[in-house]
Amino acid sequence: MSAAALDLDRIIDERRLDRASIPFILVATLVLISDGFDLSAMGYVAPELARDWGLKPAAFVPAFSAGIIGMMIGGPLLGFLERFSISLHRSRRRRSSWRTPEASRGR
Repeated sequence: MSAAALDLDRIIDERRLDRASIPFILVATLVLISDGFDLSAMGYVAPELARDWGLKPAAFVPAFSAGIIGMMIGGPLLGFLERFSISLHRSRRRRSSWRTPEASRGR
């Protein structure tokens, strides 16, 4: 670590909230609110559906766990694929910079 370590608390406290940050904060807040809505809604609806459809509550376990398992698998997988696609894009850009100007123009 360098001798002049960053004091992130001070940097964040001294920085003003600009106009571009407000829409980002609002969208992030809405995403966080709606993220858990499906599970909480299923918690209220599942007992009524089980009673109306004549099912045991255990029949809803796949529905409750599918979203969580999907996030558990999809998050790391899509993160890896995004990193992989970015590295492919960078290597293509490097290869295209190796060309001569004539080759870049298609001659």
